[in-house]
Amino acid sequence: MAAVSVRADGDPNNATEEIMGAMQSHLDAVESWRDYKWGQDTPIMSGVLLSILNSQTPSSTSASDWACSAGCGLERGQYIKVLITKIIEIMHKFPQPELEDIATRARLSYLEGRTLNLEEEYNPAAETLLSKAVKLDPKNASAWVALGECFAKKGDPSTAHHCFSSALALNGDNVQALLCLSIVLRVLPTNNEEEKIANFSQSLVLAKKAVSLNMNEPLGWYLLGNAYLTNVFINAIQHRELDNAQKAYKKALSLGLSSPDLCHNWALIQQYQGDYESAAQQYLRARTLEPSWNMSSLAQMEDKLLRIRTKLSEIGVRNNISSVLQAFISASGGRGNGVSLHSLTEGCNDGVCLVVCILSIVSEQTDSPVTVTAADSLGNTAVVLLHHIAFTAVTDFTILTVTSPEVRRVSYTHLKEGPLQFPCISTDFRNILINGQAPAKSQIAQTLATTTSPSTAATQTPDTPEQAPTQANPSTPLQQPTTPTQTNKRTKGRATNKKKKR
Repeated sequence: MAAVSVRADGDPNNATEEIMGAMQSHLDAVESWRDYKWGQDTPIMSGVLLSILNSQTPSSTSASDWACSAGCGLERGQYIKVLITKIIEIMHKFPQPELEDIATRARLSYLEGRTLNLEEEYNPAAETLLSKAVKLDPKNASAWVALGECFAKKGDPSTAHHCFSSALALNGDNVQALLCLSIVLRVLPTNNEEEKIANFSQSLVLAKKAVSLNMNEPLGWYLLGNAYLTNVFINAIQHRELDNAQKAYKKALSLGLSSPDLCHNWALIQQYQGDYESAAQQYLRARTLEPSWNMSSLAQMEDKLLRIRTKLSEIGVRNNISSVLQAFISASGGRGNGVSLHSLTEGCNDGVCLVVCILSIVSEQTDSPVTVTAADSLGNTAVVLLHHIAFTAVTDFTILTVTSPEVRRVSYTHLKEGPLQFPCISTDFRNILINGQAPAKSQIAQTLATTTSPSTAATQTPDTPEQAPTQANPSTPLQQPTTPTQTNKRTKGRATNKKKKR
């Protein structure tokens, strides 16, 4: 980005106008770096930024010296605060416009408020400045978006919704406003389940529109992935449609997004689908991008795998299982006869009917999907993932009839106790019978996410994946899903990480 040279003398208002234009471009660059490239070009970005700013205003601090000292040993949040302080310091040296120049005052308030809003935590001074900006210039859609993000971080999604809607009323194709509103709809308080389901569906519509307007916006693809992910859990969409979320995440990565939030959310999908090895790799990648990243999601996943190891090792010869299953198959008209776990192939076995008996429950009550060990009529054992099934729907010795089972051969290499291998079957309420009967309404898991403020982006609920997706905040980290579970303090793109989910 080329530096803008500002005259040292002349009309202060003209000089301020040039500087404001340059500052808006610089803030775009800083936000892009913060959202996409953190962990890659920190010293480089700070040096470029300060070189630009120092070319506009006299400064005794060398840009390169400051860049090295500011970027050394600081974690992301601390570094951003140092950067904000420096930018505000330089902005306060700008020539000040005449008080009656309302348009310039509005723009300066917007720029300073937007700078303070770079922090991932709520800043009351940013709210004051941005509120002033939209009051002085209610047609500034960018100011409405920035103010909405500020309220989102404050934990006021209703006011944030109003701000983003105001921006879209000025320009219905405002990509940033579409993405922010998509996030807020997932955390907006509702009066009933129907409203919440409708909000999540509309959130996906808005994210799709934003991506269609700018196919090269990596954050848009990331947030579209989050919208797919949360919509699967809220609206009980077929869990195979999580593939759409993964495709969106891959596109965001191909466009240069470097985000621990994305890695975390992607890991949640892979964990939910039983691809534990890939999930571990994504969790570890998130920590590589941000060393302070909360790794409790990985720890919880490995605790579950240790329980699976224990349950599988406890399974002894149960002579009665074979006879019970054979009798059940006969009474069911032979459905499932001749099909064993060993006869299934990797992937989806379309049209195949498998009958198994649950041997033990691996899940804890708040886990999703419900995870069990089971045996077929020949005594072969596997782990079964029951998507969108209530924890209370099954017990030991429940008989499951699974249609078109999806098979994965799990091999996990990261446990201290040594490698773990087992066959894993995935299914959901649409493709199983429980003791010969279709699941009753009470046996189907309720919607999997509850809403909280976009700033924490956590979505937690007893029936959601063990961890909640995190969600990035479009221009600043509004951060809203990754989903159920644990919260990393950042709000940007993550459903969250705190055990509750996003």
